[in-house]
Amino acid sequence: AFSDAPVEQPVDKIHTNKRPMNSFFLYVREKRTSVTAALKAEDAKAGVTDVSRKLGEMWKALSQADKETYTAAAAKARAEFNKAYVDVPPSFPAEQTVKDPNKKKRIVKRALTAYNLFVKEYFTKVQKDGSVARIDKNDTGKQMAEAWA
Repeated sequence: AFSDAPVEQPVDKIHTNKRPMNSFFLYVREKRTSVTAALKAEDAKAGVTDVSRKLGEMWKALSQADKETYTAAAAKARAEFNKAYVDVPPSFPAEQTVKDPNKKKRIVKRALTAYNLFVKEYFTKVQKDGSVARIDKNDTGKQMAEAWA
């Protein structure tokens, strides 16, 4: 039989506004211990995956009338949750969980080192001279390193 008794939570979890369980999870909470015991009796090596698979099969095989008990309990829990947390913002607002592809990342720039300033100035000078038609990165890098030394 389904129990409406609240599940006792640790003190540090009491003030979080976790969403209420849906009908399937209410069913799983009720049946997990008996299914685990039955599977362990059949096979001592039965694991969490086997238990979850069996619970899923049992839920699918459950009649709509039997599922209705859990659906009603889930709806009641959802209504109580919405009533209790009407003014409380959710723990993870939707706008934070969805990434905006157009939003640019904020890059924190460090101050340029003396070598960075030298390279910037040297590279601009080489570009302005126009003496080099195509700037080869390797050659320019070597020239900059020699000029810096």
